[in-house]
Amino acid sequence: MPTIEYRHNFPLAAADVAAVFDASGIRRPTHDLARIARMFANANLIVSAWHDGKLVGVCRALTDFSYCCYLSDLAVDKDYQRHGIGRELVARVRTAIGEEVALILLSAPEAMSYYPKVGFEKIENGCSLSNETGKSNLLTPHQTIPCTYSITSPSRFRTSQSPGLSTMR
Repeated sequence: MPTIEYRHNFPLAAADVAAVFDASGIRRPTHDLARIARMFANANLIVSAWHDGKLVGVCRALTDFSYCCYLSDLAVDKDYQRHGIGRELVARVRTAIGEEVALILLSAPEAMSYYPKVGFEKIENGCSLSNETGKSNLLTPHQTIPCTYSITSPSRFRTSQSPGLSTMR
């Protein structure tokens, strides 16, 4: 396993983030570097993974550090997957937010089997609003999100079949 350095809230170049997104298989607007830059400039918790000075993984979150944290991106270059980097990125987010804060996310369909492996539980009470175009930023037309997840969810939360962006209340 390569030696990985983790950095907390380290400034990231949009082109480097886009390269990790593309190399990981995650669907993000990587053709629009200005948008990627805004996505990261407005996040308040970013953990990145580095190998020999190269960005190989990133985790972007939005949190109030009191009640909830939305994990909006978790991406690891496919060449570095299956080495525990994603698990460590999530663990570092959990450490940063503390025990009282629920960590929630929206899963892409192809990542559904991954999140339970790192401690997330499916939740049932998610809702969705599409963007102004009527489409989710995360999906192609006619796709649905099979479920949302919470890592610190009470037992009342289970599977959700909500399309598009989901939130927990």
